[in-house]
Amino acid sequence: MQDLRQLLAGLDPQARTKQLQTVIATQVAAILGLDDPGQVLPEATFKESGIDSLMALELRNRLATAAGLRLAATLTYDQPTPAALAAYLNDALFP
Repeated sequence: MQDLRQLLAGLDPQARTKQLQTVIATQVAAILGLDDPGQVLPEATFKESGIDSLMALELRNRLATAAGLRLAATLTYDQPTPAALAAYLNDALFP
C-alpha cells in the first residue's frame, strides 16, 4: 500500500477524508476477499461488513504501516465505520 501522507499531500481536508474512505474500503474489501470496494459502505460498521476481530487487527496493521502511525488494537471498535476511521486518520495524519 502506498504511503498515505504522500497520497494525500496537497488535498484539502474533505478530499483527504474521501480518499481515506476509498483506501479503507479497498483494504476492507481485500481482507474480506471482495472484488469491489464499493460493496464496503462508509456508514456500515466494520462488524456489519463482516470484519471479525482478527480481520480488524489486520486492517489496523495495514493502515498503521501505510500511515506510519501507531494505531490502537481497538481502532475499529473506537472508529466503527469507514467514515469515522477516515476522519480519525485524517486528523492523526494532518493535525
